[in-house]
This record gives sequence, structure tokens and C-alpha cells, in this order.
Amino acid sequence: MSKVIMQGLSIILVCLAIFIALSKINWIDAGTLDKVRHYERQVGTAYWKAYSGTITLTRDTLLYYPVDTMLSELCNANGIDRNDIHLHVTDNEEINAFTLPGAHLIVHKGLIKTCESQSELAGVLAHELAHIEQNHAMQNVIREIGLNVMLSGGKNTTSEALRTLTSKGFSREMEKEADLKGLRYLAQANADTKGMAAFMRNMAERQKSAHGINLNWLNTHPESQERADYLTKEASKLSTKSLPLIAPLTWEKLKNAVE
Repeated sequence: MSKVIMQGLSIILVCLAIFIALSKINWIDAGTLDKVRHYERQVGTAYWKAYSGTITLTRDTLLYYPVDTMLSELCNANGIDRNDIHLHVTDNEEINAFTLPGAHLIVHKGLIKTCESQSELAGVLAHELAHIEQNHAMQNVIREIGLNVMLSGGKNTTSEALRTLTSKGFSREMEKEADLKGLRYLAQANADTKGMAAFMRNMAERQKSAHGINLNWLNTHPESQERADYLTKEASKLSTKSLPLIAPLTWEKLKNAVE
């Protein structure tokens, strides 16, 4: 009897090993992957075209270039092609930053104004960069409308994708993945890894005393205090020189520009 049991356990373990191995295979072939990327660019362009008509992009170089420099430092330190990322800094007073398919990263002036240090802003940029690199926006679209429907190219497909982008935030798992990957981006750039947690605490405090303040960040990035706690713990495990991504004087000029 024990021999039969052992054989049964062996079969189960072999099947489990096969399942794990199969789950790690990327079953999307090159042709399908090209279609997905093409569709992602389509959706990103369509959404940005619609959204950009509702906001004003900043023309203030003192506002745009410091953010651009910080993003470039993060990209360069982590082997990410900066030319693939489309940065948009707006004059919107909302406290928000978010990404769109096609590697669009939108940062509102209101969020920059809210950051109490450049390490907080660096933390936000690293978090959003991780969303882009993990392709979270398109994962949401595929989950909602299905890969086959998306690739069919029906007339309503793009509108369905846009509806998903406007109504669905990222899952807790995606947010945590972006948090932790963002921390590694910061550490790789020798930047201060404590800024991301500091920003979360900043937002949690503002949420308690929000009186008519538009905290859109909290709509798509919930559980700020809870995340601040685990980010503090994770940041303590990383070795970094905590160097600024931009010169202190440049940060001071940026803060003056958003006031």
C-alpha cells in the first residue's frame, strides 16, 4: 500500500512540475505579440488624443525639464530606453500621475506641488515607470475584453478599450508590483528609496483633512497608509547612496514654478 501511495505522490509531483514549467512559457507568438504592440500604440494614441483636448500641457521649461531629467536618470540607470516613454507634464491642479498604453506618462502640476521633497516625486515617477514596463494598462484591457476580441480589430474594440482605461484602476497586485519594482529602479539609480513611502504618507494625511481638494491619485492608488508601511520595510532592505536625481537648486526652482 505504501508503495502505491509513493507512486501516486510521485505522479502528482511530476504533473505539478510540468504545470509550473508550462505556466512559464510565453504562448504568444511573435506575430501575435506584434499585433498586441501595434494595438497598444493605437489605443494609447486614441486615448491621448481624446484626453489631451481636456487639459493644458505646460509650456514652462522650469516645470517640464526637471521632471524630464528625473525620468531620464531613472531610465538610464535601469536600461530603459527613454525615447520610448512619452512624458506629458500638465498645468492641471489635480494631484495625480498615471500611465496610458503606448508608454504615455502624465504628471499633473498639482502632484508636483504636493511633493514635499524631490525623493517623493522620484518615487512617483519610479512607480509609474514600473506600470509602463510591466504593461499593466494593456493587461487591464486584455483582461476585460479578451485577447481574441482585441486582436479581431472590430469597430467597437478601441472604444471598449478606452472605456476600460477610464473605469478600471489597477489591481492591488499590480500596484504592489509597481511599488516594489519602482523601489528597485530608485535603488539602481542610487536615489532615495524612502521617498515613495513618504509620498504615500503625505497622501494619507491629506486624505484625512481633504476639504474640496481633488485627490485623484487616491482613486487609482488606494490604501496609501498601508502601502507606506510595507514600502518603508522594503526600502530598508535596499542599499543606495540616496543621491538626488536633480540638483537641489533645480528642485527649488521647480517648486517655485508650481506655486
